[in-house]
Amino acid sequence: MSTAKKTKTGGTKRKLEKSENVEPAMKKPKVSLPSITKREFMEHAEPMPVKLSNGLEFELKPRQNRTGSMGFLLSEHVMFALGAKKVAVQMTINATATKSKDWDEGDVSDGESEKNAAKKKKATPEKGDTFTKKEFKKLAKTMKVTMFGEEFEAEVKETKKGGMQWTKSGIKIKEYELNGHQFDLQVSINFTCKRSTDWKSGSDEDESESGGEESEESEDDDVKETKTKTKTKTKKNKKKIKK
Repeated sequence: MSTAKKTKTGGTKRKLEKSENVEPAMKKPKVSLPSITKREFMEHAEPMPVKLSNGLEFELKPRQNRTGSMGFLLSEHVMFALGAKKVAVQMTINATATKSKDWDEGDVSDGESEKNAAKKKKATPEKGDTFTKKEFKKLAKTMKVTMFGEEFEAEVKETKKGGMQWTKSGIKIKEYELNGHQFDLQVSINFTCKRSTDWKSGSDEDESESGGEESEESEDDDVKETKTKTKTKTKKNKKKIKK
């Protein structure tokens, strides 16, 4: 039953009784699909190609981290050409599946774990050239990295400890699909120049240039001294002839 109330404009405003209240529309509950298991990830995940703007190509390989999370890893010791020089680089690209720590364990004994991957790492036998940080920043350009069907730019930066690197963090790959499951990947890129913490800042270049000027001045002094001695000998010889 409802009642009517007169409004200021002469109309009527209908007041609903409790029994006539309209019920709000029910929201459809979200259907949560079962997560992929760690075993399933290792069985179906395939190496992902990685291409750099300097022409080098690598692969991101599926693995299980020590923390229990799942993802892909690229870890290589390589040489990058910079002008007429070469720099030794530790390449690391880490792509971790979000919330993968909570995935059911399954059996990942057949997959590559972080511990096993570390055993396979081999340092490059070739040593890179020594740079100054100023020289490196001048020669090194932004490194373009193509992976997961997208292109990312790793910028040249100096670390807090004073090392030089190409780096890009905070990359998110949305809804990566694997065997009927979707999950996000959190990706970071770090290409660190070996022993770059020992590189000089570059101010020594100015000192070497000033050192060159000093050597030229010292050479001029030697020439003057030689000329003076020659003149002295000439005068003595003339005196002997007169006698």
